[in-house]
Amino acid sequence: KQGLRLTLLGFQFFISIFLITCTLIMYRQMKTIENHELGINHTAILQVNVPPPASQGLGDFINKGFEYGQVFKTEVQKMSEVEKVSMATSIYGDNTWFSAGFDTPEDKNIEFKINIVDEDFADVFGLDVLEGRNFLANIPSDRTGGFILNESMRTALGWDSVFGNSLESKRGFPENRAIGLVSDFHFESLYRDISPAILVMAHDNFFPGLNMLMMSDNMAPKIFVKIQSKDLNATVAKINGIWKDLYGSDPFEYSFLDDTIAKQYTKDQSLRTLVSIAAILAIIIAGLGLFAMASLTIASRIKEIGIRKVLGATTMEISMLFNKQFLRITIIGIVVALPVSYYMMQQWLNDFAIQTEISVWIFLLAIAIGILSVSYTHLAGSMNIFL
Repeated sequence: KQGLRLTLLGFQFFISIFLITCTLIMYRQMKTIENHELGINHTAILQVNVPPPASQGLGDFINKGFEYGQVFKTEVQKMSEVEKVSMATSIYGDNTWFSAGFDTPEDKNIEFKINIVDEDFADVFGLDVLEGRNFLANIPSDRTGGFILNESMRTALGWDSVFGNSLESKRGFPENRAIGLVSDFHFESLYRDISPAILVMAHDNFFPGLNMLMMSDNMAPKIFVKIQSKDLNATVAKINGIWKDLYGSDPFEYSFLDDTIAKQYTKDQSLRTLVSIAAILAIIIAGLGLFAMASLTIASRIKEIGIRKVLGATTMEISMLFNKQFLRITIIGIVVALPVSYYMMQQWLNDFAIQTEISVWIFLLAIAIGILSVSYTHLAGSMNIFL
């Protein structure tokens, strides 16, 4: 019976250390996600969804969507509370970048993402232009065949410099040329690595050369409003008024980009909360179990304790003598829990492209929390019986 009790107690302590370690790693990972630089400005940016226009075909759908939203963009830009406004088919985390691919004349397959944007896109989101320039509204060729690529796309193409280069495929792209290179930026959640990508102002000179094109079911353009007013609610209400004046009964559907980003990790935040609660419960249960075991052991050896005290042993010395078996159980629980928690958390972290480092101090802190929390209960209980 004593062996069974000690085994169950060791299992309780194993669970405690395991859950504490998981909680600490999850907390650090979510902090890493929150603090990671995305490479874009995302603060105080309002996203307004353009209602899907009546159209014939994908190209007509996109063109009419931009035409529909242009009037609204022009009016919103006049507001003093607004810094800049842009339109695009997508920006971050909504899975509406086109997935595309083509084969080069050298039989190299290139897979990448496409976003259809206007000339203000890079300015609104603060993209870092490394080479060349941004789109310019007064240069017609930028709209028809110009494109901007990110660093990952340059690597995929094998280009040393980009300005003036053209995409070539076996199917034959219409005339196009690179006008700029921007730093890699995250346009998908941090579960994924940054994909090769290009920005274009029109699809006509790019879609014909592709041998693969996939899209989501929401390709209507979005309007992105960079707000510089501190009173966001009042500004949104004013923007809503402009929308109603222009479009009447069409729904004003909006969200803030920061909220869109945060929602992607809701499940992991909830999991962290559940594990934290389980860790606290495990500590309490292990503490109660240790208290009960100590009480039972000490109660069965009262005479021995009395003799030792008469012979001059202090309460602390007696407590440490009786704690040896519990110390062994504690060490076993730690030795088993640490590698298991490391393996389980590494599997969880593998879902993220951006990962925190599982450092030694996390395990040391977990051990300290577990030992102090559980041992305090045990030591208090045992010393109370001795006294």
